[in-house]
Amino acid sequence: HSCTLLKRLPYLNTPNLTNLSSTFAYCTHLQKVHLSSVDSVTAITECFTSCRYLKEIKIDSLNCTGVTSLYTTFSGCASLEYLPEINTSNVTSFDYAVTYTKNLKKFPNWDFSSATRFNGFFGFGNRGDANFYIEEIPDISAPNSTNAIAISSLRACKRVGNLSFPSATSNPNFYDMPLVEEWGEL
Repeated sequence: HSCTLLKRLPYLNTPNLTNLSSTFAYCTHLQKVHLSSVDSVTAITECFTSCRYLKEIKIDSLNCTGVTSLYTTFSGCASLEYLPEINTSNVTSFDYAVTYTKNLKKFPNWDFSSATRFNGFFGFGNRGDANFYIEEIPDISAPNSTNAIAISSLRACKRVGNLSFPSATSNPNFYDMPLVEEWGEL
């Protein structure tokens, strides 16, 4: 946590690790992380928060079936181009999970079926440097979410998939997306 000059870590063999919360948070110059199987993880909130130069997260196996929150897990990873493919079938909170991850190229196929919260999921506020470069938002179905998704500053986005939030008590919020050519069903 807060090792601001750390750039690289050796391969970490962590098969019995259960808590990754805040492990690499604010390691602002960290560029690459390679973890072994971390299938026992139950807590991952704020794990990579504000690792602004992090370009690669390689995890041999990350089965997040014990994880229920991704709160700010990847928030502020401005250089990250790809998020890891992880099992998110039991995650209920995606609050601020990928805010300020402006260089994402593709969004993974995460499972949102247990999600109940999406506050600030793709949020960027009014920061002038927060132009999200992802070109496509995949289908997102969150049948249990009480709040709909807010997506903003997707300046390169050309396609938004089907978005389903049948339990939401708020409307989805979309703005600053000038290149969207194709919208799925809402």
